[in-house]
Amino acid sequence: MERDEGRPTKPRIREARLKVEFAHLYPPLEPDRWEPAALLADRVVAWLLRQPDRGYVAPERVLRSEHFEFRGGTDQPMSGTAQSRRRSPT
Repeated sequence: MERDEGRPTKPRIREARLKVEFAHLYPPLEPDRWEPAALLADRVVAWLLRQPDRGYVAPERVLRSEHFEFRGGTDQPMSGTAQSRRRSPT
């Protein structure tokens, strides 16, 4: 975590870690390890898409707050404009 004048600050990117008690629901993830939330979300989606018996329904959030802890970044979901800019290659 970065420090500013001796005080801890939030990481600039959103990070997440899988709670140990939910590890059995996410076999491809290592529980209790902080990683960029976007990377974990990508791993979860990729794993779900490879599960023939599960089907995939895109939830509002891939990483459920009941199953993951979060830090850094923002607690607010991105607006539609911000999301489209993030996905745009320009």
